[in-house]
Amino acid sequence: MSRLTPEQKAQNKVRTAARDATFRARKKAFQTAMKTAEAALEQTPEHKALTIANDALEAARVRRNQREDELRAQIRALEIEIEGLRKSTALDDLNEKRKDAVDAYFGLKRNTLAAVDAQFPDVSHIYSAAQWEALGHYKPENENSVS
Repeated sequence: MSRLTPEQKAQNKVRTAARDATFRARKKAFQTAMKTAEAALEQTPEHKALTIANDALEAARVRRNQREDELRAQIRALEIEIEGLRKSTALDDLNEKRKDAVDAYFGLKRNTLAAVDAQFPDVSHIYSAAQWEALGHYKPENENSVS
C-alpha cells in the first residue's frame, strides 16, 4: 500500500471541498424545486378535493363516535336498570312458593293415582288382555265355548 504524498493529500482536499460545495448547491436546488412543486400542488383542484374528502370523513367519524358514545351510555343505563329490576323483584320467594305448590300438587297426584291403582289391582300395570288372562283375572262366563 502506498502512502499519499502531501501534494496528493492537498489535491484530494481541494477536490473533496469542490465536490461537497457542488453537492450542497445541487441539493439546495433540489429542495427548492421540491418546495415549489409542493406549493403548486396545494393550489390544484385535486388537493382541494382531497381536503374536502378528508374533512368530510373526519366529520363523519366524529358524528359516528358521538352517536356510539350516546348509545353506549344508554346501554350502561339500561344495564343498571336491569340489575335494579333483578334485585327488586321477589323471584326467589315466588320460586320457593312455586316449588312448594309443585311438591304439593304432585304429591297429591301420586297419592290419588295410587288410590286408583289400589281400586283396580287386577289391571293396574297390565297392558294386554292376554297378560291379564294369564294372571288369572279373566273368568269367562261360559267355559265350554270354542277351545
